[in-house]
Amino acid sequence: MRRTTLLFVALSVPITRPTIEIRGFHMVESKGAERSIEVWADLARVFKSENLMVFDQMVADVWTQDQESPYRVSGQIGILKSETEDFVIEGDSRILSPDAYEFFTKNIRFNSQNRHLETSEKVLGAPQEKSEDGFRISGQGMDIDTREGSYRVLSAVQAIQKMGNSSNQLTIHSEQALFSRIQNNSKFEKKVTVSSKDLAMKGDLLTVQFSERVAGSPLRAESLYLEPSKTPDKESKGRIEADIRNLKIQSRGMRAQFNEKGEFTESEAIGQAEGVTQDGIKLFAEKLRSKQKAGVTVIELSEQVRIQTPDKDATCDNAEFFPDSGEVILNGIASVKKEDQLIQGERIRFSTKNSEIHVEKARGTMDKGQLLQE
Repeated sequence: MRRTTLLFVALSVPITRPTIEIRGFHMVESKGAERSIEVWADLARVFKSENLMVFDQMVADVWTQDQESPYRVSGQIGILKSETEDFVIEGDSRILSPDAYEFFTKNIRFNSQNRHLETSEKVLGAPQEKSEDGFRISGQGMDIDTREGSYRVLSAVQAIQKMGNSSNQLTIHSEQALFSRIQNNSKFEKKVTVSSKDLAMKGDLLTVQFSERVAGSPLRAESLYLEPSKTPDKESKGRIEADIRNLKIQSRGMRAQFNEKGEFTESEAIGQAEGVTQDGIKLFAEKLRSKQKAGVTVIELSEQVRIQTPDKDATCDNAEFFPDSGEVILNGIASVKKEDQLIQGERIRFSTKNSEIHVEKARGTMDKGQLLQE
């Protein structure tokens, strides 16, 4: 960071008169057989003694190996150091990435040695084709690694994507974010919040996997995976929090899936998952999945399953819970306890909204008369 600061201070418009002025300027710099940078300008002023070139209306293409398209940087005033190819663009600036994302900012610096484009100013980014599906990104400061095809937003990150229709959108906030073209994903880090019409989540590391890239199409979220901090504090206790269709969840991780229209389809809480419904029904399992079946929400529980209602305590290998109807289906080695009564079976069905219980291959000590009492 020290070198970058010194570079920015050094590259300023000289107060002396230029040695040469060239209108309609175009320059190509190469390293070996490969293009390095290519510059256009309405006017170029050459200062030979300072080894500087100052450009009016500068456009610069930054080329890297293994990329068919360059990063295009533009602005009103540009200053290039001839011997190193380092440059700055002062004032309002624009970066167009090879994946057709536009970033609008100020005061861009290019370090030719590590091929990074940097700014400490506010950044706004969006797909060039103005599609409703792509991520809109904003934050403070950006560092683009042109060799790796990645860009990091340094602080105060917000990313927004329309989900399915104009009335719903996915919004992500975090302290930092890293977008990778090679991995086709993004990672949001520190104090992450996720919200949409169907879900809200809070954790410390969010990985967004994008759908397969198609030429001319913007980034679209295919799945999310949220994790807690690797060094949890007393408040988070190494768990994430989520609210999925009115089901409040805590777990070691949370995955969410989206369809090709960008609509939320299912979620899965992983690792000591705990859920509480609006009616106070408590759900415990190693894995807790919420999905839609024929338009009906169903919660699937597996491994060390336990379901608690105000008057029942049920355990089994795996279960299905339908929040709208209150129906619970227990499978495997299933049991239901009511006060000091116990019934067991291979498959048990009951409702959280009444006292009815249906058992297949029952065994246990629960009195049927007591079981059916309201």
